[in-house]
Amino acid sequence: MKKPWLSSNECSVPDCAFKTNDVSEALAIALLTNHGLAHQSAPVVMAAPAQAPTLQGPKLDRPRVDVGVSIEEWNVFLRRWEVFCTGSGIGAAQAPFQLFQCAEPELGDSLLKANPTVASGTLPDLIAAMRSLAVIPITTCVLCTELLQLRQERDETFRAFTARVRGRAETCAYAAVCECGKAVDYTDHIIRDVLINGIYDSDIRRKVLSTSDILNKPVNDVVALVENKEMARNALPSLALSAMSSFQRLRRGPQVSSTPTPGPADKARMASCPECRGTFNVFTEGSRGWNTKLHQLCIDCYRARRRKRRQQPLASSQQAAMELEPISQNASFQPSSRPGRRRGSHVDSPVILEHHIFSKGEWRRARTRDHPRAQITISVDRSGGLCGGPVGQGFFIVVIKNNN
Repeated sequence: MKKPWLSSNECSVPDCAFKTNDVSEALAIALLTNHGLAHQSAPVVMAAPAQAPTLQGPKLDRPRVDVGVSIEEWNVFLRRWEVFCTGSGIGAAQAPFQLFQCAEPELGDSLLKANPTVASGTLPDLIAAMRSLAVIPITTCVLCTELLQLRQERDETFRAFTARVRGRAETCAYAAVCECGKAVDYTDHIIRDVLINGIYDSDIRRKVLSTSDILNKPVNDVVALVENKEMARNALPSLALSAMSSFQRLRRGPQVSSTPTPGPADKARMASCPECRGTFNVFTEGSRGWNTKLHQLCIDCYRARRRKRRQQPLASSQQAAMELEPISQNASFQPSSRPGRRRGSHVDSPVILEHHIFSKGEWRRARTRDHPRAQITISVDRSGGLCGGPVGQGFFIVVIKNNN
């Protein structure tokens, strides 16, 4: 009997290690066909779980910039621009166009006049062009001088003062190049010195200066130290205020309780008005509480009587001013018809007085009795020697003659 032909065959798919053993040709074909089905079947891909739809936040406000801003305001604008780009998802291709829309009309017109294609360029070129037109140029020495003169305001928190100092210090370019060629930034050292020097409370500044290694502490540690002392100061009053308050309490004595509230029977108590014969409540509650004394009249009669009492003194005072009170009158002097007078001459005509009173919000001329008149003689004595004065010094001598 003749033996069948045996052979071993390999899979034709690359990187496949399948191989048939020494089997007959028919069996090898069947094994390779069955193995090929494994390569033809697509791998099962697990479906990804459905993602929940992301909710978009509210639209961000676009930062604005105009001409005439300081370098500190420009730095704040750049930081707002970075936040706006990140929150709005603005890419690098759309960034120049979006940045140009942040310019106010005056700044945008200036940019287009200087360079019509400024919005089509790169983002750094547009930022440089906007800064050259928007920022007011100030020398660094002036900025450093203003920084060293900053002081904490009375009602300003120390953290707000720190933010103001840090924003100004960033514009002063406190940097230097070391001998080794490395750039050194000492802005934090200047900020710490300005903060310590600008503390408003002298007691807190004295305590901070007495702290050991205060110049070696970071700025955040200095801020935390001052804030803790401010909180302690605000929580506990000063000794002077406490002593004054205790002194006032001892001086005033025990506080008297408020007006006692009448009972239900007193609240309902009624009386008859002697003028209008009407009934009224004896006790009433006003803005200052219940009355302590009994009401004698009803509210309408009380107001009428008070109004009548106010009108009587007014009429009597006006009549007294017209007739019996010359002191309340204003006298105006009428000068003599002769403007000049010689030395040693006398004026015989008396001074005429015109009388006025203040009535109904204005000054009015009053017809009253004549004011008592007196003849006044004024002379100048230049003989000198009076009261030990030097020779040649004049003295006025006034002689009053009563014609009555």
